[in-house]
This record gives sequence, structure tokens and C-alpha cells, in this order.
Amino acid sequence: MAGTAIRLENLQKWFGQVKALSGIELEVPTGSVMGILGSERSGKTTIIHILATLLMPDDGRTIISGYDTRTDAHAVRRQIGLVGSGNAIEQHLSSRTVLNLLGRLHGLDRYSARRQADELLARFDLVDVADSPLATRSKLAQRRLDLAACVTGEPSVLLIDEPTSGIDCKDRPELWDLIQDLSGRGMTVLMASSNMNEVINLADSVAILHEGRIIIEESPQRLKMRVGQILEITASNHHQTATIVQHLGDMIDDRSRISSVSNVISITHSTPDLIIGTLDRLDTLGLGLSMVTVREPNPEETIRLLTAPLALVDELDIRDHCGIPHPGGSEETS
Repeated sequence: MAGTAIRLENLQKWFGQVKALSGIELEVPTGSVMGILGSERSGKTTIIHILATLLMPDDGRTIISGYDTRTDAHAVRRQIGLVGSGNAIEQHLSSRTVLNLLGRLHGLDRYSARRQADELLARFDLVDVADSPLATRSKLAQRRLDLAACVTGEPSVLLIDEPTSGIDCKDRPELWDLIQDLSGRGMTVLMASSNMNEVINLADSVAILHEGRIIIEESPQRLKMRVGQILEITASNHHQTATIVQHLGDMIDDRSRISSVSNVISITHSTPDLIIGTLDRLDTLGLGLSMVTVREPNPEETIRLLTAPLALVDELDIRDHCGIPHPGGSEETS
């Protein structure tokens, strides 16, 4: 199909008695960035490995740039660059040696391979560590080399498993910029990640994978609107937790949910207005809270928010935990 770089049709995969993928259907437009968001064991790495021809599907088809990964595996490998979740490069080698070697393996002569290596070392900010062994470099530098290595063959499609796995939060935007630069040069990117913030920042479209099935596909903007953010309030003690819940209950709309575990109060679907209003209410209470944070939902929370019915107040979690009387007294009403 014109304009489609990657297409998955009824993709299925079993590992023994465990069905890892159940009828995956997905299309990735040429030149776009698609993010697959899922928790551990959701099947996202299996998809990457099948597309990279490292695994064979048990049923269905996977097409990259018009080539079937089952019947045209060699042609597919010429189209792709693969960045795995771990480092697969020998630790004693230098960046320059790795890039030179890969250039030669892709058919470049010695001069052209050296020139390409120099260009990639500069482009991926590796010049200062170009001749030091991989084992002596930071994880960020190692990941930059992973990206540089995968584009030595000038692939049209880039497959990335957990782009910033093991990278400090403060360094992740640097890798995101490199991936966006590759996309801006016309490369199609399919990335599998368990980091909601990463997918929101990088992807043009997001597929949520849960137990081997895609349960929703949305733009990052619409997905962020659907799940919102999570406001977490850390109270100092049990009594303070109960007080906060009592005073915030009337602010929670029918899309949000308030719950508490070990004096950490969480409010889901927190919009900017709800966050500001909550902070204003807490300020008037003058309780001297231990901590207030706003964060993105993790994959498990995202899936739960998208699939589970929400309640105004989770009475079992909140009222019973905090000792707050139920409406209408202690007797159950029908």
C-alpha cells in the first residue's frame, strides 16, 4: 500500500501454551513515528523481533517497505535499522572502530567507511569518546552509538525497543532529539516503550498493547486528554489523609478517581484546572504536606484508566481506609 512503511495483518505468535500476540493489526505511514506503549510482557518486544526477522510469526503477515518478513527476509533486513533494549556491541571496541566496521559490512570501501564514521561521530556527539572502549563510556554515549550504528546502512525504517532504557531522566530528551532528527530526515520509526512520557513526546500515533492485543490507537494529544495526569499528595499521617480526602471529595468530577495507599493520595484524570484547584484547596487547609507531585500514568495505569469504569470516589479504597463514615450510616441500602 502506497504511503505505508510497516503493515501488520492479523499477527499472531505463541510461545508454548502462551499466546504472546493475538491478531495484531497496525499500519505505520511512511516517514512517521509510531509508538507501541505497553507494560512488561505485553508483547511489544515480540513485535519488534518479528519485524526485524529475528522471530517468525505463527500466523498473519508483517510487511516492511513492501517486503514480507517471512518470504523476503533478506530484502527486509536491507530496509531496517534495529536498536534493541540492551547493548549488543562488544565492550572493548571503540565507537570509531564499530562504525568503520559496519560501514565496510554494508559494502562501503575503506575511505567511504571512514568518512561515514566521522560524519556519524559528529552527528551523534561522539567525537570526544570516539577512540575509547565502549566499557568506559556513559550509558547515554552507548545509546547514542546504538543509534549511530543502526543508520550506517541508511535504512528507511528504524525499529527501537525501549529507546531510553537505563538512561537518567535528565538525559532522555537528548536521545529523543536524535530520534526526532532521524524522523525528520524521512526515516519511519516504530518504537516500543513502557514510558508514557517518552511516547507522548516522540510519536505521531500511539498503540496501546495489553496482553498481546492492541486495545486502542490514538494520537498522543487525544491519548493524553483521555488519561490526563496523576496528582499525588503525600500526607504526613493517617489522620491527615482522611482530612484531605474529606475536603477534596467534592472537587472530583465523574471522570476522575481518588484513591489512597499508605498515606499517598492519588487523583487520576487530573486536568490543569483540577490540579490548580486542588493545590489552592490544600493551601487553605495549611496541613504542611510532605510532598505533592504531578506525573504521567505508567502503562499499567494507562490501560486501567482506558478500560476500567471510573467512580466519583472509590469508597472501598478511601472511606474504609481512612475511617470515613459511608453516606446513610453503617447500614447498607438497596
